[in-house]
Amino acid sequence: MTVANTAVVALALILSAHAEQRFADFKPLPANQYPSYQELQGLGLAVVPMPDKASQMSYLGADLLAQGFLPVYIAIENRANPHSAMLVREAVLYGHGDSETMSQNPRALRPGPTKGMDRAETAARLWGGVPGAVGVVLVLHKLSNITNIRLNLLEKELRSQTVAPGKTGGGFVFAPVMEGRTRAKDVLLDVPLKDGDSNEDVHFHFRIDTGAEAK
Repeated sequence: MTVANTAVVALALILSAHAEQRFADFKPLPANQYPSYQELQGLGLAVVPMPDKASQMSYLGADLLAQGFLPVYIAIENRANPHSAMLVREAVLYGHGDSETMSQNPRALRPGPTKGMDRAETAARLWGGVPGAVGVVLVLHKLSNITNIRLNLLEKELRSQTVAPGKTGGGFVFAPVMEGRTRAKDVLLDVPLKDGDSNEDVHFHFRIDTGAEAK
């Protein structure tokens, strides 16, 4: 066998091994079974943070927290609203609880309907959009199996979706946890669902402990 043929066979074996790699399916509980559950206007949301390395490796393929991202599954239920609700992925925002966010706008943590002007002000001054899987993958470019991880993250990440009455939805977001060179103690998530009747955003706000020691 020539050197060229050997190289081709080796590459084929590597690609085959990567192609056969499988990640565990994340099967969430109903949203109302999580302690973080909130229900507003018949719409229910819960957040399920995944801070431990073993779970991240099993379900997502990489230790994302070590790279500065906390995976959080967002579980959605349309329990009692007679109209469909829409989630727009780009509207999901994050902040840090041990930053100036809390002192400047503590009302941002209170769940409830928020008028468009209030939301715009909050987004502009205090919050940032949660990066998608592609942005996270750019940080993981040194991993040898980055292609499979990228596809897995894209498959499992939260997407824009419509949740009909009686139906569920959800997906992962990857919230940045670093403030400079230190990990923030808390991550705040603002997850709006658009009510299909009023066309207004119903905001769900969550504070998630990142596991970092208090400053």
